[in-house]
Amino acid sequence: MVDACSRQQAEDVCPAWNVPYRPINVYSDVSKLPASSTDIIPIIDEPGDPGVLGFHSMGIAPFGRVYVNPILDNGGCALFDPADPSRMSVASVLSHEAAIELPIDPGCDRFAIDEQGNEWDLEAADMVQRTQYVKLAKMPWGDVEVAVSDFVLPAFFDWRSRGPWNFLNVNGISALQGPFTIAPGGYAMVNGQATYARLLNVRPGTGALSYPCAYPPAWLMAHRPPGSRRTVRSSTRRLFAPGAP
Repeated sequence: MVDACSRQQAEDVCPAWNVPYRPINVYSDVSKLPASSTDIIPIIDEPGDPGVLGFHSMGIAPFGRVYVNPILDNGGCALFDPADPSRMSVASVLSHEAAIELPIDPGCDRFAIDEQGNEWDLEAADMVQRTQYVKLAKMPWGDVEVAVSDFVLPAFFDWRSRGPWNFLNVNGISALQGPFTIAPGGYAMVNGQATYARLLNVRPGTGALSYPCAYPPAWLMAHRPPGSRRTVRSSTRRLFAPGAP
């Protein structure tokens, strides 16, 4: 899974967002971690908060967590289910946090403004988290299919953009109706609040109704986690200007 996520970042995320590659490696022993310049994302069994699958944040350095049991206990899998390509997986959560959102916004301080003046956190996987695609992990015994998360492109955060707005949209697949929209099963951090929408043309903060969606599942919706970014909104937040990441 780590190999597939690393490939996704290098081949898909970094070119699309023009951000530096941050190598993803796996360590079974914390004593073997490099002495510095390491963003640590432990993959552990149980979350401290009910319903949390994973998150990323900023302390002295960027860090995150991926939680295995809430995924597997609620119908998820480890890598990829070819019988149900949309099935949640540990790998897609790792992709969401480590391969996509951490390199795009390592400081958890970037945001964009929609046409109504609402502030959207620069979380590039949240809005399309229900959509996945396959990256091949190159293993000594052969290629292994791994589900990784779709992500939005810089054009998503430009309300005048005609698209494409997400990575899979480049290949003709998109559940987004335009910039600053939310796909079924996705959500966005808007004005500091986790906002869910089911209708594709619902834009949070514009006065339109926001409908609970069928995914995330009911057990997760009941807890309404604060989103995959864990940070305190501050006056040091940086405005994102499309075309100049």
